Amino acid sequence: MSLPPPPDVEIVGPAKTPPRQLTLSIHIDRAALPSTATALGVALVSAAVVTSAIYSRHSGSLDMSNYVMGVLGTVGLLGFAIGAYVRAPASQRGTTLVSWPGAAGIVGAGAMLAVAINDDPGSVYALGGAVLVLSASVFLVTRAAPFTLTAIAGAALLYGQGFGDVIGTGTSDIGSGTDTSFIRIGAAILVFVALVTGLGWLLPETRVLTGVVTGVGGLVAMTALFVALVIAGSFAGIASGFSATAGPGGSAQVVAFHNPFSNDIWTVLGYSAALVLFWLACSAITGHVGFRILAIVLTLIAVPATTFALSARHPTWWEVVTCGLGGLVLVWVAFRSTGTAEAQ
Repeated sequence: MSLPPPPDVEIVGPAKTPPRQLTLSIHIDRAALPSTATALGVALVSAAVVTSAIYSRHSGSLDMSNYVMGVLGTVGLLGFAIGAYVRAPASQRGTTLVSWPGAAGIVGAGAMLAVAINDDPGSVYALGGAVLVLSASVFLVTRAAPFTLTAIAGAALLYGQGFGDVIGTGTSDIGSGTDTSFIRIGAAILVFVALVTGLGWLLPETRVLTGVVTGVGGLVAMTALFVALVIAGSFAGIASGFSATAGPGGSAQVVAFHNPFSNDIWTVLGYSAALVLFWLACSAITGHVGFRILAIVLTLIAVPATTFALSARHPTWWEVVTCGLGGLVLVWVAFRSTGTAEAQ
């Protein structure tokens, strides 16, 4: 039995929640300011070092004023990193103040060494080797991610120069009909991405970073390779003669030509498919969105670029195949998700 409310109590309905107001607020994390400022400082000093490396041999002989500025910038970055490492507690020796200046200083040291050598193959080997060895050594001590990035850069320089010297690209024979330079370059990109990602997998703390950064480099290289194939095919078509000749009954007839790069295009497309599957496997294992983005972007580049390079007269069939395969995958995912939800 409920008692009646006191006479001075007003009976009201349920409490109403005030409507939410959209507000735009920007909160600056003061704890992140040192890292942000460090990035700016490293960028500015590194810009000076890069400019020095470009202009120190611009006239052929060594320009000492430019070279000295590059050396000073490099020494300053390395000295700052070493000082921050010595002053930091043992648990903070891989922080931004140590890692970013140190990584930039290592690249600068390799660049200054390459400028001093002044030999094209030798300077590339010196730059790549110095950056790779120093970065790997410092990473083992600090476990800081930036040294992984510079190690990848050094390995890429060594790999690229070594590939050109040992295997060769054969670019002087492009369009001969027996040339395989595009195929070899595509294979080199595929092997490098898979190899570096696999080696980076041994280091759990930088596993994803190594794979994604290497993947970005492979994506850029594959894109450049497709662009080169499109341009080469266009020039081959012009050289073979897209001209009108007299056909049966005096009608105009366009001269057909054989694209000498057809095998190259299909092979590079196969390499791209292998990279897409490789990145999707990495995504399935790690769950990281970076690998999925790499797979999607390369697919978006490879399929249209292949149709351009092959001068496909009926790209509708490409659209039918890709739409059909993509639709089947989506339907499979939908049915699998529904079955999983019902099981739960």
